[in-house]
This record gives sequence, structure tokens and C-alpha cells, in this order.
Amino acid sequence: MADSANIDLCLQYTSMAHAALGNAEGMITELMKGIHYVPEDLFFFSRLSDHYNTTKQYDKSLNLCDSLIKSDTTKLMYQFAKCGVLFNKKDFKQCRDLSVALLKKDTTNADLYYYIASCYYNEGTDAEATLGSDFTGKTFKAKKAEVLDIFQKALPYMEKYRKLQPNAQERWANPLYHIYLQLNMGSQFQEIDKLLKQADQKKAEEEAKKKAEEEAKKKEGKKK
Repeated sequence: MADSANIDLCLQYTSMAHAALGNAEGMITELMKGIHYVPEDLFFFSRLSDHYNTTKQYDKSLNLCDSLIKSDTTKLMYQFAKCGVLFNKKDFKQCRDLSVALLKKDTTNADLYYYIASCYYNEGTDAEATLGSDFTGKTFKAKKAEVLDIFQKALPYMEKYRKLQPNAQERWANPLYHIYLQLNMGSQFQEIDKLLKQADQKKAEEEAKKKAEEEAKKKEGKKK
């Protein structure tokens, strides 16, 4: 790497060229070089992390994050990325603990609220699935109380995420629907229920429109 001034761009171009050709091994090699030679440019880390996560190579992604966190504790992006990997691995406790710690350093990162809320929510739904149908059982009431407590913990974080990302309805609507239902929060439940029904109606209308357009094209083709 004689021309250090052009290392960054050179490695970016070669990594993208390998990606365009479907050469994952070559792309990974160039991205690793970029992380080594120009660690200040997060292009290389983000692309490699995205590749590992997209291909569900979560252990490699986690090792990448850990190695970079060890070498530079000041870049929060590495730790944010680690939260995502832990969530994808369904390691909800570690994901939640790290996200809570990172919130003390950055209260504006919406994904941290989402991870914390979703970790609690998944824990709650898992516990809910073990309740069984014997509502009169000796342990049912205590276990149900534990489930509701977990959903209560998830609630403020999911509501905060909604406030920060109002357009990400596909991420917060269904969890809030279930939480409001379980916590018997009538007015909030009705509002979410209305939103979901509107979303379903819009989706149905779009699908009907698309189907009509496809049928129109078929008829047009037959005429020709």
C-alpha cells in the first residue's frame, strides 16, 4: 500500500467490485484490509458487519464487533452494532444489558429503545407461552403476574421508540397492541387496534390495485 493517500478509496472500490461480481471472499478480504489500514473510515466495518448479518453469520459479526471494541472503546458504533448482533442471536439478556448501558451515553439512539423493549417483550411472550390453560392452577396467578410485570417493563421503551420513529409502525404496532391488551389499557389498545386495521385495509387495497393492473396488462397482451 505505497500510496497511502488513496488507500481508502482504492479499497472501497475493490471491495464494491468484488461484491458486484458476487465474490464474497474477495469482498471480505478488501473490507478487512480497510478496517486495518483506515479504521477511522466506518465504511469498511459497516459493510462487513452488514454482510455477516445478512448472511446470518452472527458469530463472525459478534467477533468482529468485540475485536474492534477492544481496540477502540470510543467508537460507539461498534457497540451499537453489537446490540443488533446479540438481538439477532436471541441473546436478549446481553442485548438488553448492553443497550441500557449505551443509553447512558446516547439517549437519542432509537434502536436502543427498540432493543430493550423487544428483549423484554420476547421474554414476556416466551413466559406467557408456558402459562398453560389451567387458570385455576396454584401457580398460574403468580406466573401471570410475572408476565405482566415483564410487559410493563417493555412498555415505556416501546412507547419511546414509537415517539422517536413514528413511521416504523411495522416494528412497534403489534408489540404495543399485545402489551396494551395484556395490561388492560383500553384506550391505548383501541388506538393501536384502529391503526392496525387501517394498515391492513391499505395493504388489501394496494394488493387489489396491483392485481387489477396485472390483469389489465394480460388483457392488453392478448389483444396484441
